[in-house]
Amino acid sequence: MGGPCKSTSYGEPARIVTGSKGQAIPVEGYIWSATPYSRGPSIPVTGVHSPTKVIRRSRELSSAGKPLCIRVTQKVVDQVNRQGPSAQQIAITGHTAARLGEIVTFRLNESEHKLIKRDTHAFWWSHQSSETLPSFEELFGMLADAPDTPHEVAI
Repeated sequence: MGGPCKSTSYGEPARIVTGSKGQAIPVEGYIWSATPYSRGPSIPVTGVHSPTKVIRRSRELSSAGKPLCIRVTQKVVDQVNRQGPSAQQIAITGHTAARLGEIVTFRLNESEHKLIKRDTHAFWWSHQSSETLPSFEELFGMLADAPDTPHEVAI
C-alpha cells in the first residue's frame, strides 16, 4: 500500500466442523483487508527517494533562523502499524514561532498544510481538529512513504 495502514477483519474465526460422514473439516477463518490511513493516493515505496522541492519565502522559517524540517520516523511507522492512527506523529526539527495550540500553516511540494501545534517537537494526530485532520493525514501518508527523510518546509 505504500504507507501505514489499518487492518480490518470480516467473518468468523477458523473452526472445525463435522462433515456428512462424521469427518473433521477445517473451515478457514477471518478474511483480512487493509486500508491506508492517508486520505490521498498512496505511493509505493521503491527504495529510491526523490528530493522534496523546497519552497522558501524568507529566512523567517524558524525563530532560530534555521529552516523548519518535518519527517516521520520508521519507529513511528512501525508503532502506527501496531497501535493504529493515534500513534501518528510528524517530527519537527527547528522551532516555529507559533505558540502551543496555534495552527501552523506551511507549504510542502506546492501544497499548503495546516496543523495544530501542541508539542514542541511533533505534530500529533490526536491533537488535530476536524479542520486540520485531513491535512495531517495526507501529510503523514506522504512522509511515511520515505521514513526518516527530513523535508524542509516554508511557513
